[in-house]
Amino acid sequence: MTRLVGTAILLDLDGVLVDSTAAIERAWATWAKEAGADEEAVLDAVHGRSAEHSILAGLPTAAPNDIEAAVARVFELQLEDLDGLVAVDGAASLLSGLEDGPHAVVTGCTGELARRRLRASGLPVPELIVGADAVSRGKPDPEGYLTAAFALGVVPAGCIVIEDSPSGVQAAKGAGMTVVGVTTTHAADVLGHADVVTDSPEDLAVADVRGGVAIRVGAEARP
Repeated sequence: MTRLVGTAILLDLDGVLVDSTAAIERAWATWAKEAGADEEAVLDAVHGRSAEHSILAGLPTAAPNDIEAAVARVFELQLEDLDGLVAVDGAASLLSGLEDGPHAVVTGCTGELARRRLRASGLPVPELIVGADAVSRGKPDPEGYLTAAFALGVVPAGCIVIEDSPSGVQAAKGAGMTVVGVTTTHAADVLGHADVVTDSPEDLAVADVRGGVAIRVGAEARP
């Protein structure tokens, strides 16, 4: 059992709280067909990276204006497709444990899409969500996590982040935060920069400690 103590918990959305893989891939496949992009390259790039990164993977010569329009179209498609979204095992319990503690969701989708996905999955919606529309640079840049820490009024070094992707882990470590990696979408060996890696949010339990939060990671965790 590993116990981490901090001042706030920051969580990625897709893969940590919501299983949205099928919906995400449907939207990107539709856009790729519409835009004449390399669908296989796009789908290889979508998870845990910014929309701009995924667009350039499929359309390497896209102009800035074309990228902006493509981002808007992809998020439009995702807002329209909430079919099959479910909560990741352990996500409801994790958010329930954080109800009275400082926490936020930091995600590569927009804030509105994040709220819709959480509601569609039957999960509570945190007061603070830092989405793609709140930052100028997506993961693996640390801007989103630093923005969340600033909004919560906490020092970045005191934040504990729960992530499922290599780019998310990189973003959180770049912000100087402690990272718990969960292997819901990526294998442990590509989450190696995380401080602790475990199988699922089911392995995590949260408790209040004197103005902050503590997270216990189950025996399956890798320190």
